[in-house]
Amino acid sequence: MKHYLFKDVPKGKRLSYFITYYKWHTLAAALAVAVVIVVIFLALSPRDDIAILWVSDDYDIVAESVFRDKLKELPWDLNADGYIRPASQYIDITDNPDNMQEEERMAMVGLLSAHTFNVFLLDEVALEHFMEISALGTWSDYAGSEVENGDDIFYVSCKDLPFFQDKYLEVMQDFYLAIAECPADGEALEVYRRQMDALKIITEPDQAQEE
Repeated sequence: MKHYLFKDVPKGKRLSYFITYYKWHTLAAALAVAVVIVVIFLALSPRDDIAILWVSDDYDIVAESVFRDKLKELPWDLNADGYIRPASQYIDITDNPDNMQEEERMAMVGLLSAHTFNVFLLDEVALEHFMEISALGTWSDYAGSEVENGDDIFYVSCKDLPFFQDKYLEVMQDFYLAIAECPADGEALEVYRRQMDALKIITEPDQAQEE
């Protein structure tokens, strides 16, 4: 096809002419715009002070509501944006992790790899599964420095924590709080350390009050 000025192309042939000569330019421009939009969105999106992934086969909608309300009552605004912004998400792992629905499995893998959720609320089956797939961090990861027995996997029983001593959170009292492995560096590490500081408000309430 001879290359004409667009205004000289007959009206009935303008679409096919545009597709032939300008489709790659259009796609490149659209991709560039999409990248800019994503970057701006991520930069302006509010960041959670703590993000907790609840994985078990025992879901209770009342417990989740109370859990979120209690998180919002804790004394934190660790990203200093003027808001107390905790996040939580539930994934059903069933009695046998091998029988998880594929969509649940993919969601869990995606959340773990993205380090979006660095704190886990796990029942015993989920805890064992996360240990098997080496998805859990250590006491040194939690502390942010080398500590005694620091290579041991970090997990604490919810029944020992005042935060969970609520009749509406009874379903969670047999669960465990655990953490993801510490990322190497970059923004993910910054988010991780902030979420560990937030977790200490739950796991070490006396110390948090003193500070």
